[in-house]
Amino acid sequence: MDGLYFPTSGVVQAFGLPLTEQAFQDDAFNYSFRRRVGLVFQDSDVQLFSPSVWDEVAFAPLQLGLGRDEVVARVDVALGRAAH
Repeated sequence: MDGLYFPTSGVVQAFGLPLTEQAFQDDAFNYSFRRRVGLVFQDSDVQLFSPSVWDEVAFAPLQLGLGRDEVVARVDVALGRAAH
């Protein structure tokens, strides 16, 4: 669904639009889609940068220069672990 692979038959849709190679070549569609959909690999051996999902999600806030407490809070919210 994240545009890594495309179906050889049938149609995959998100937000009412087909996800095709052509759609992802359109800058406006690509930007809008990627702001709404993210990808986290399930297998830690295939992680992009980090050994765990938590570390992977923390990567962006860390790049923003946020303090540790803020990073932890944002990651916990993103992973649905915040106290309600």
